[in-house]
Amino acid sequence: MARTLRAGGLIILMRHGATFSNQADTDPFNLADISKQRNLNDKGKELARAFGAALRSAGVPIGQVYTSQFNRAYETAVLAGFTDIEKTADLSEGGLVVPPDENNRRAPGVACRAWPDARAGKEHHPHHP
Repeated sequence: MARTLRAGGLIILMRHGATFSNQADTDPFNLADISKQRNLNDKGKELARAFGAALRSAGVPIGQVYTSQFNRAYETAVLAGFTDIEKTADLSEGGLVVPPDENNRRAPGVACRAWPDARAGKEHHPHHP
């Protein structure tokens, strides 16, 4: 498996690190205010760093990184040591705060976005698996 990963050209999907279970996303329309979001706890931060270190140690090439618009997903990518990170609504679950039509629009967008990127070694961090 390590040899396949080192060859590149893959999409690696992961979920954000562990969060505080007593926090909720209380203002999902204002994603710039991270104090109103469920954020990474110490274990989540530690695991994000370890994940990035493991990929670097294995020599896995990382290209473009996409995350949801939630800070926990973006912070996971930052702590993993990735660069060239782009937040996108296409990977952000809207839950109950957006119409079902919008959630349905986003779901196939992840798959459609992923395939053209497969040959370029892109990494995606979806908010939900």
